[in-house]
Amino acid sequence: MYCAKCGIEMTDAAAFCRACGAKAAAPPALAADEKRCFSCGAGIKKAAAICPKCGVDQAKRSAMDAVELFCVACGRLVKKEAEICPRCGVRQADGPEGYPPGYRPKSKIAAILLCVLLGYGGHRFYLGRIGSAIGMLSLGVFYWAFYGVWFAAFLRSHEWDGSASGFGFLFVAGLIGIGWFAWWIVDIVKLCTNKLPDKNGLPLKD
Repeated sequence: MYCAKCGIEMTDAAAFCRACGAKAAAPPALAADEKRCFSCGAGIKKAAAICPKCGVDQAKRSAMDAVELFCVACGRLVKKEAEICPRCGVRQADGPEGYPPGYRPKSKIAAILLCVLLGYGGHRFYLGRIGSAIGMLSLGVFYWAFYGVWFAAFLRSHEWDGSASGFGFLFVAGLIGIGWFAWWIVDIVKLCTNKLPDKNGLPLKD
């Protein structure tokens, strides 16, 4: 934003103009999924690892050289060592290394166990990837539905007569099963090699 008196550019969270000393307007309100960069005061996504405006790593607050930094909530300057903003009461401490402040990363071990034991999208639900989780679950449901129809017919007749309809059900079930199995294996490999992040694009915590 710009100073209404002298026109110089100011940070969004500045309380006074650094050139003329005029009082700045209140910082613009943040959306529910936003916070302020502690380095430049710009409004950024809560899950952002790097501020897109100043390029500062949001997990490195304690490593900054400045004496004062911007509060991640209200945008006013606070002492770097302050754990709580004295103005708005929001905690300023760093999140786990490599993550934004206050962020709770997903567990890599939990995701792998869910993938191995509940291969029908359980790990993707856990990571917040709801769309792909539903897709993976649907593949599993369709596989067992097609296979179940064929197996029920087989039990009724006690033998497979080789009909086209029976072959069709087996063929479709086989394609769906191969697709689901390939997806499951790929996800296990991606989880083990840290290539499957959570819904915010952040890596899982070991």
